[in-house]
Amino acid sequence: MRISILTQIEPEKRLLERLKPAAENAEKVFIAVSFIQKKAFKHFFKSIRGILEKAGNVTIYTSGYLRITEPGALEDLLRLARNYPSLNVYFNPHDRFHSKFLLFQKPKKAYTLFLGSSNISLGGLLELGELNAEIGGKTLDEAYKDIQIVIGNLEKEKNFEKINESLIDEYKEEYKKKGMTGKKTGRGWTKRVKISPTETLPVCLYERNYTEKEKGKILAIHPKWEYFLDMVSSFKKLHRGGHYLEVGNINGKKTFNVGRFLEYGRIPGVGTVAHVEHGKILPLKELAMKLGITEKKLLQAKKLDIYDIAILHKRFKETFA
Repeated sequence: MRISILTQIEPEKRLLERLKPAAENAEKVFIAVSFIQKKAFKHFFKSIRGILEKAGNVTIYTSGYLRITEPGALEDLLRLARNYPSLNVYFNPHDRFHSKFLLFQKPKKAYTLFLGSSNISLGGLLELGELNAEIGGKTLDEAYKDIQIVIGNLEKEKNFEKINESLIDEYKEEYKKKGMTGKKTGRGWTKRVKISPTETLPVCLYERNYTEKEKGKILAIHPKWEYFLDMVSSFKKLHRGGHYLEVGNINGKKTFNVGRFLEYGRIPGVGTVAHVEHGKILPLKELAMKLGITEKKLLQAKKLDIYDIAILHKRFKETFA
């Protein structure tokens, strides 16, 4: 068994270039990627076209995770599947799917396996930042046996459906919205929260602790307030009941709280105070891990992107249920 690392730094080490020799004489191909984009697939198809023209079996598993797979790419795949009966494409529009591997099976029980971080996107095939391993060997290798277990599990997964027009049309509607999180119920979606592409989630940094005297002044005017903090400009973006991400310092440890802004009041001797509702306080490290970014980046964030917001809205529902 041989292993080569594809760093994308040099042209000959880019995944797209390595696909050509891997596809030579290949009899069977199995592809599993989270995302497929239209322009990238046109480049990728050149590598597998010869296999299909010889009626070699090509199987592709992909998904609608994060709505990055483009409907146009799915339509191209459906047309190709009609032209090439040996092409089988399975799509899961609803669930998180993060596998990324390409297996080329060759004569004399040989194979080439690409395993790494690349999807079928231009960035995944050509740009820096992607890291893949090219593994070559025989079907008796441990790597080949392990990948067959993964393939077997995918083939049993009922949430993948063979690609068809109605499945693509259903996905098109969700792709247009992009800012909606959803949960599959039968063939449909239950709507959770609509998020426009321009929406940002206010991030409030605070370390203020009110004195007992200040607390007394606040509660004298608003006796029903349980939690409150300094009114900050980012709250002006929110309607009553709007959510925000609150980053604080508790016992010297950075934490986050998914808060909800309820109302505010001007308190003599204290200032403008916001009445808030707290969710579950968790370590900042856990939030950063969920968003796939560093704690430092999270603390510096002035806004979060659409997918981060989708994750946080799920947390909102959990904490304020």
